[in-house]
Amino acid sequence: MTPSHLLSLGVIISACFFLFARFRIRAATLQEQAPSTSLPRFYGWYAAVLAFVPIFLGVCIWVFASTTIVEILLVNRLDSLFASLPEGGRDRFLAEMYSFLDGQPLRTPSPDIAAAANMLIGLRTPVVTTIIALSTVGALSLGFLALRFIEPRFNAHAHIDRTVVFLLLLCSILAIIATLGIILSLLFETVRCFEFVSICQLFSTDWLPRAGNQTALDGDAGKYGVLALFSGTFLISFVAISIALPIGLLVAVYLSQYASHSTRRISKPMLELLAGIPTVVYGFFAIVLVGPFLQRIGGFLGLDVAPQSAMAAGAVMAIMIIPYVSSLCDDALSAVPSALRNGSLALGSTTAETVLNVLLPAALPGISSAVLLAVSRTIGETMIVLMAAGLAANLTLNPLASVTTVTVQIVQSVTGDVEFDSVKTLSAFMLGMLLFVTTLMMNVFAFSLRRRGISHGEV
Repeated sequence: MTPSHLLSLGVIISACFFLFARFRIRAATLQEQAPSTSLPRFYGWYAAVLAFVPIFLGVCIWVFASTTIVEILLVNRLDSLFASLPEGGRDRFLAEMYSFLDGQPLRTPSPDIAAAANMLIGLRTPVVTTIIALSTVGALSLGFLALRFIEPRFNAHAHIDRTVVFLLLLCSILAIIATLGIILSLLFETVRCFEFVSICQLFSTDWLPRAGNQTALDGDAGKYGVLALFSGTFLISFVAISIALPIGLLVAVYLSQYASHSTRRISKPMLELLAGIPTVVYGFFAIVLVGPFLQRIGGFLGLDVAPQSAMAAGAVMAIMIIPYVSSLCDDALSAVPSALRNGSLALGSTTAETVLNVLLPAALPGISSAVLLAVSRTIGETMIVLMAAGLAANLTLNPLASVTTVTVQIVQSVTGDVEFDSVKTLSAFMLGMLLFVTTLMMNVFAFSLRRRGISHGEV
């Protein structure tokens, strides 16, 4: 049996109690000759939700905690064996054991590993059986308990409303916890990185991280100047926004103010198809068409254009984010009260004058949000930059030169045969933390601009 089977069992049990509760409330209503305080379906949902809670908890324990529970039991039984292993031997032993269980052993397993794997299988069965039994018994118990509370005077609707509010609150708390977990994971590893890299090194222009084995050989931890990385990131983002913002805004103005209903119905879905194209396809497009085209144009004009340039990556990235800009700007323009537009037209203004003097200022907060989303999308893009802009850190403002970005170097630092505790790997967390702080400052700045626009009556 798998967790999905247990989840399916929970759905079946909940559906049965849903039907039982509806039948019970209808029978009680006829027997007492009194109307119920809630509709029959709310009584059914009340019993179904109570019956499903133990099953859901059981699935969560099975998925997220059963492996840990079984491993703790195994470690307790093999305590004498682990005590004879050298430092770090227990983790290697468990890794080889799990590889053996997955059918992909790192090497020929020793008798101890094979015995431990069999012991793990023997321990997993009673743990899983206990989870299934307790979940099923709990579901049946709470379901029958819910049936006892069901009567016409019982306000099931209010209980369902409180349950929904609790679930919404739980989802909000989980989102906050996930955000804090991301921040703390970045923060802790960044602090570890700064044990090997001084903050002053960040303000240099050279980026050359070294893996752990290389550092051990020559004692050189590498160079970790982030100025070239952030300059490349902002250069490509600037090129992309410079192209995508005017095009996306003009497209939004046309679709919202000038296009007919049939034209809008056809054009907008086709434009939004660009957002569904994988970024690796955009990368191939940049390598095959945009890069060579820019080189030919540069050769004709006497300019030195690199095969992989910030202009190529930014231009292709602009095509990718045009749907984001146009859709959000279209929504912002459509959200402006029609009375403003009609009043401007009634005073004799043309459509162009109304758009320029009335609609765009009124929709400025929404347009600012569109720009912010587009900038965040470009800063976080990796594949297009990896394929179209290059890998070498280069501190330049020339969009025709080859540059790299923060996200590309993060990928370079955590891929390949590198140790997780090496300075090179830890530098990826440091870059991620710096990128997070940068985007956070941009969000705060955009939020302050929006608040200032609202306070001055622009919306």
